[in-house]
Amino acid sequence: MEEPITIIKPNVFVVVFSLVILDLIVSVIFGISAGVASIMIGLIVFLSVFLFLFIFIFFRIMSLRNTQYLFYKDRLEYFEGFLNQEKRILQYPKVTDCMFGRSIYDRIFNTGTILLLTAGQQGGGVRLTAVDNPNQLYVLLLKLLKISSDKDVLIREPLLEAKPNLLAGLFLYTFVLLFITIIIGIFVGQGMESFVVGIIAGIVIFLLLLFFRMMTLKSTKYLFYKDRMEYYEGFLDQERRTLPYTKVTDCILHKRVYERIFNVGTISLLTAGQQGIGRLSLFGGVKLALVKNPDQLYGKLMKMLNLKR
Repeated sequence: MEEPITIIKPNVFVVVFSLVILDLIVSVIFGISAGVASIMIGLIVFLSVFLFLFIFIFFRIMSLRNTQYLFYKDRLEYFEGFLNQEKRILQYPKVTDCMFGRSIYDRIFNTGTILLLTAGQQGGGVRLTAVDNPNQLYVLLLKLLKISSDKDVLIREPLLEAKPNLLAGLFLYTFVLLFITIIIGIFVGQGMESFVVGIIAGIVIFLLLLFFRMMTLKSTKYLFYKDRMEYYEGFLDQERRTLPYTKVTDCILHKRVYERIFNVGTISLLTAGQQGIGRLSLFGGVKLALVKNPDQLYGKLMKMLNLKR
C-alpha cells in the first residue's frame, strides 16, 4: 500500500477558540438586550444562546477531528466528516490555482488556509483549513504540483516585478471617502455642534480607512517568473496566489477613464478554476490592479503566455 508523503490535520484549537469567543460575544449581546427588563431573564437568554451555539461548535470540533489531508506524489486525498462523511481525491495536474491566505488571527497562531482550485462545476477544489506552518506546506505543494522545480521556491529571482500605482489607487478612493464623511456629518448632525462632531467622526473614519487602503496597496506586488506568476497582498490579512501560465485561459487589459489619466490599468489573468457552488463560488485567476504602463506590461505578458496580440 502506498504511503503518503505527509499527512496534515487542521489545528482544532485555533478554529474552536475563535468560535467560542464569537459565541460568547453573541450570547452577551442577546443577554444584555434581554436583561433590560430583568437580570434573571437576561441571564437565562445568555445561557440559552450560548448553549444553542455551542452545539454547533461541538459538531464543528468533531468534524475537524475527523478531517485530514493526505499528500501523495500524484494526488491529494481529503477526508472530512463526523456524521456526514466526505472523501475527495484531487489529481495535481487538474489544479489551476494555488492560493494561500492568513488572517491576523492566523498569524498569531502560525496557521493559514490554502485553497487548491480546479475546473470542476460542482464545487471543485479543496480548502485546507487552519493548517500549521502554512508557508512550509505551501512550498511543498508548489513542488508537488510541479509549478516550480527549484529546491527553494521562495529564493528564485523573478524576471519582472510590478506594483499598483499608489497615487492612482488612492485618488478615487479619497473622493469616495470624503463624500461618505460629509454624509455622516449631515445625518449625525442635528445642530451646528452635533454636525461638527459628525464631521470629526467622519474624518477619523476617513483617515483610518485611507491608511489601511494605502498599506494594502504598498504590500501588494506581482512577481513574474518563467513558468508562473505570484501575487502578494495584505497588510493585516495576507494572501498569496501562484498561477502557472499553462493554466491561464484569458488575458484582459482594461483601462478606466481615471486610470488613463495616471497611465495605469488593470490586467486580468483568468483560469477555469472554481471552488464552491453558486454565489459562494471562488473563481481562479489574478487581477493585477492599477499597474503602471499597462500596455507595455500586457505585451510582456503575451510573450510569457506564448499568446499573440
